[in-house]
Amino acid sequence: MLVTLRIYVSDGSEYLLATELDEVPETPEQLLEHFDRNGEIAVGDRASVPLDDVVKVEFAPPKPLVAPPWLGNLRDEDVESAMDGRFEKPPYEESS
Repeated sequence: MLVTLRIYVSDGSEYLLATELDEVPETPEQLLEHFDRNGEIAVGDRASVPLDDVVKVEFAPPKPLVAPPWLGNLRDEDVESAMDGRFEKPPYEESS
């Protein structure tokens, strides 16, 4: 399961940290320990913040999945006609 934390830092910035886990910890603070590397929390490829500078941590709600915008106008008939025009149907084989 993908779990996301939102951390707030003493300088006013906030970051999202995500990880895949089999079991979700009961508190966000327990999950924050997972990201702790010698008192530093990596918040990017080259950026990190001291663990002591984290003033608040909370579970972030998952973002809903969004379909591509062109999918909303697609209908079954469109797919069927596209497949008929550009797709060669394989010959039917009977099972033996």
